[in-house]
Amino acid sequence: MKKEQMPLRPSLTELSDKMQRTTRANAVTMLHLDAERLNEINVTKPIAKQKWKHAIVTVGGGRGFIVEGKDDIRFIITAGHCLPQLPDSFPAAGTDERTYHRLIGRLDAEPTISAECIFVDPVSDVAVLAAPGSQEFSTEAEEYETLVTTCQEPLQVGGFLFDQQRRKFSPALPAASNTAWLMSLKGKWFSCNISSRGRGLWITDATDAIRGGMSGSPIMAAGGAIGVVSVAEGKGLEGGPNPELAVNLPVWIARTLTP
Repeated sequence: MKKEQMPLRPSLTELSDKMQRTTRANAVTMLHLDAERLNEINVTKPIAKQKWKHAIVTVGGGRGFIVEGKDDIRFIITAGHCLPQLPDSFPAAGTDERTYHRLIGRLDAEPTISAECIFVDPVSDVAVLAAPGSQEFSTEAEEYETLVTTCQEPLQVGGFLFDQQRRKFSPALPAASNTAWLMSLKGKWFSCNISSRGRGLWITDATDAIRGGMSGSPIMAAGGAIGVVSVAEGKGLEGGPNPELAVNLPVWIARTLTP
């Protein structure tokens, strides 16, 4: 009796090629979606950039910016190198071991307020701060809350696509040469081109120089804060990779910050 030939299973190489083609197709789709969304916003809605300034604070020798999560909890996003040192790699550490004193303050003022580091990635250079534990540091927690609640409009975190059906987040990668804005040391907003290259955001053609002291500032696009200023090269008119929030923030924080 002649045996039937069973269909061959696809090889690992074939599966890998198929996955890469699917990933590239999905990335291209997201690029087009985000580019169309940003272009539509840029044309139809004027951007009140001066409102953004009120959400920016001092963090160490740099800056950070206030964002609001669920339950009206406010966090500060900054560059990891704005911390005086990295916390120990110990997930069971208490709030006293992750709290930095005299770390944050009003923009352009000396940092006098404490904050707890709830996330830091030293590779992508992004950190998230929160109020210190109120049981251990009641006065410090109150000072933190006073600072962040003076901000009437926390920044929205942009750059995410939310799949309602699958309840999943995906980074909406900015198309090459989208316009973004950065805030100078004098408090003036200036434009640059921004693009995502997988592990972060790259700045080119800035109309003013990125200087020391701007680290931790938000990279703003029409949809909100999409990144953090971290790297500049040459005369300060370009640089990267800078932390991309939709890529470098962990999912548990993204779920908190995204509606």
